[in-house]
Amino acid sequence: MLRGRCLVVLFSLVSIVFSCGEAAAGTPVWTETDITPARLTTLLMGWPLAFRAPATDPDGHELSFSWRIVSDPTGVAHFDRSPLSSTTLVAFPWVSSTAVHPIGSSVWLEATASHAHPEVDGIVSVSRLFEVVITGVNQPATPVIVADPPSSPENRIRVGEGVSFSSESSIDPDPIGMRHEWLVQTISGMFAQPLALFGSEGTAAGFTVPDMVTDTAEVSVTLLLVDGCTSCGNRSPCTLPVRRRGLTHLR
Repeated sequence: MLRGRCLVVLFSLVSIVFSCGEAAAGTPVWTETDITPARLTTLLMGWPLAFRAPATDPDGHELSFSWRIVSDPTGVAHFDRSPLSSTTLVAFPWVSSTAVHPIGSSVWLEATASHAHPEVDGIVSVSRLFEVVITGVNQPATPVIVADPPSSPENRIRVGEGVSFSSESSIDPDPIGMRHEWLVQTISGMFAQPLALFGSEGTAAGFTVPDMVTDTAEVSVTLLLVDGCTSCGNRSPCTLPVRRRGLTHLR
């Protein structure tokens, strides 16, 4: 009998088992082939990391899981998915452009597998640590819009003419990838039909100038780059023509 006694066994630097109770109970065992590597790397402001720490019980007892952040020098790591499962997501967002980022430091997480019914199966659990090394800080992207053809009050886009916008000259200092979002807004003037923007989520967008109710119009096209957990935007104005009823539309 182990009444009133607890046996603590250190299996490795990242695995600890606790057993307390009146009788010995089956100890959960980590499924090594399915477990997340004990050491990962990430950039602050990067995408969330997925963690998986499944375990089995040799006696077939049902298990419950829990995760916790043991140490976080960044002060911003948080769970993006419930920590009460064998798998979870942890986000490591950007803090601010002036913050002192602990590059090279580690965030430590702990996963614990326990008997789901300790009153029947015994109070037994196994825990494992995961280290996430901060390798850098993801820098915000710089959105650049190139219009074709370019326009100005002296060089207007004609009714019925198409104009396209490209974001391929945009700069991303980090190899994480960006999501491109385009928006169009009428600043002045009025159209006879809605202004339809094509390619609203790619590296290129554009529209065809519809017939106009007013003589002139000005349109603003906005490019929004979503990079990691932040976004940056830029705008490009587009000047549209004097409307000449019954005549060829001129720039």
